[in-house]
Amino acid sequence: MTTTSPVAAAEAALLTPVFDPGRLAADLATVTGHTWNPQRTHTCGGQVGQAAAIDWRVLPLRSLGGNPERTDPGGPGPEPFAPTR
Repeated sequence: MTTTSPVAAAEAALLTPVFDPGRLAADLATVTGHTWNPQRTHTCGGQVGQAAAIDWRVLPLRSLGGNPERTDPGGPGPEPFAPTR
């Protein structure tokens, strides 16, 4: 039987992605000028339910089929997630 001793967690970790501040600012300007959609339930048959009872607005970056109107988290079904425009 082998035993291992616990390893202390690092206090901080350097994230490897590098972000372009100018591009982030442009993206932020784009989304703040966009009217976000209310959260709605969608079914596999394409039925769209009522908006959520709470004011929960959504801007999907990826959605089922890349449809920006799909504000639901998806679920089982044949359609894969894709980036929205």
